[in-house]
Amino acid sequence: LRTDLMAIKPNSTVTASQKQQIANDLVAAARGARKPSAATAASLAESLAAAFAAKPLAEKDCSRLLSDIAAVLNPANIQPSQMQAIYADIQAIFQANGMARKDAVKIVDQVKAIGAETK
Repeated sequence: LRTDLMAIKPNSTVTASQKQQIANDLVAAARGARKPSAATAASLAESLAAAFAAKPLAEKDCSRLLSDIAAVLNPANIQPSQMQAIYADIQAIFQANGMARKDAVKIVDQVKAIGAETK
């Protein structure tokens, strides 16, 4: 997932195959019995691709984001309060990177949808 997100260049057009690969990465990262649906993964992949094309995250922020997403995809030992903190962190990462609040909230809502499918 990191490789595919970091391959997106600023102000570039993200190809359908790049978005599909990100969606595939999201599904593959879910190690439990419950995986996100292809449609939910594609929705989040679309938003992540757009966010990285607009302004890529710094390496440390990308690492935090990937850790947060991995936790949502594999929620077995995560308490509801911890999950709320993860969602807040994802929003903070994107807003600190200059994204409009409404766009950051949209990504968090998509991550929440994935979380609902993997719990």
